[in-house]
Amino acid sequence: GSYSSVQTSAAVSDQVNSFSLNTNEGGFLWAISCRDNGGEESMTGNRTIIVDRTAPTLSSFSATPISGGDYSFTQVYTFEASVNELADKVWLKFNGKDYFAAFLGGNTYGVTIPTLAAEVYSYQWFANDSAGNVGSSGVSSYVVNKAVPQGTLSNSGLWTVIYGSIVNIGKTENNQGDEDVVYSIYRNGVPRLDGESVNLGAGTYDYILSSATGENYTDNSSMDFKQFVVNSAGSIATLSFNGVDSPQIYGTAITATCTDTNPEASAVLYRNGVDVTAGENNVPVILGAGDYAYDCIVASTQNYTGANDTFDYHISQEVGEVQMSVNNARNDFSVRVGSSVDLDAVLVSGQGAISLEFNNTLINSGNSPLHNTTILSTPGIYRTSAKYSGNANYTSDEESWFVTVTANQPPVASFTANPQ
Repeated sequence: GSYSSVQTSAAVSDQVNSFSLNTNEGGFLWAISCRDNGGEESMTGNRTIIVDRTAPTLSSFSATPISGGDYSFTQVYTFEASVNELADKVWLKFNGKDYFAAFLGGNTYGVTIPTLAAEVYSYQWFANDSAGNVGSSGVSSYVVNKAVPQGTLSNSGLWTVIYGSIVNIGKTENNQGDEDVVYSIYRNGVPRLDGESVNLGAGTYDYILSSATGENYTDNSSMDFKQFVVNSAGSIATLSFNGVDSPQIYGTAITATCTDTNPEASAVLYRNGVDVTAGENNVPVILGAGDYAYDCIVASTQNYTGANDTFDYHISQEVGEVQMSVNNARNDFSVRVGSSVDLDAVLVSGQGAISLEFNNTLINSGNSPLHNTTILSTPGIYRTSAKYSGNANYTSDEESWFVTVTANQPPVASFTANPQ
């Protein structure tokens, strides 16, 4: 196309003249001719003018990752768009902030944005060409959802322990960008803040790790669950007899001692099923002959198991002993008819009555000692005995001697002849 314009001026040497061009888009050649009043004329060479009134067009929009993903502290976000011409400048207005795009080759431009908080964002692309025409896209939204926080409960020991174990319950989490998130640990529904150092009684305890909502994270009421089991500690019951082992003979003092390791209970000493703790535990006693079943028992408590120790003790009878003497001698004896003898019975070992017999006939009985004086009027051999029948604690015993009674002999005359 062409365009002409005449400008008149009295002093053109110092004046800059301008003109306006109103034409369609396209390329045009133009030149300037100047003529003064004297008829002199000068003309420039041809120039080319390009008329561009069309704004750049943007298309092929993409976002990586796509909208609607979860928050990630390390995520980098890339937005790209295509422009239908070589643009002078391309930028992305993201949530009110301008990000200038880099030329990626072809007709593609891109913007990289570092970590985005969980939010709904609006964005719009812009491009202008060298003619100053500005093109734009429509307004789009980009969504970063809150992430679900992850974490685990920690324990300095094991999750199953024996009573008396001290453990530290805490948490482990690597949720970046969670500065405003509050984590809580609950034991059986009761908050324990960030954790606790505990020595819990025997039982089962439910621990839960939870979190409240934050800018980038949702709440998580059950992030982790652990069951902490505290088993009862073992108890030991010990039954001893202070070195006096079974069996023993009646009359020996025995000391049954019942002890235990449970600090929450006291051991109970049973003898033949009867509680004898008060009168016999660690107390010397003399028991009758027989068999005795001892039990040392400690009951279970909240934190300790029960325990028992048993022992069967035997007490044998003591040997009973009775002594018989005739005229103060413990042997057989001989006398003449008409003589008297002193018979004595003594209980040396035993308890209870004894008896004194002469020729199998009871001549005295009762508590030791027993005495009897007997006149022997008939020749013969007589048995004299001391007897003890014994009892639960002593064996029976008997001692006998024989008394020989001889008749009196008449005098015997004797002579000796002496021959002359």
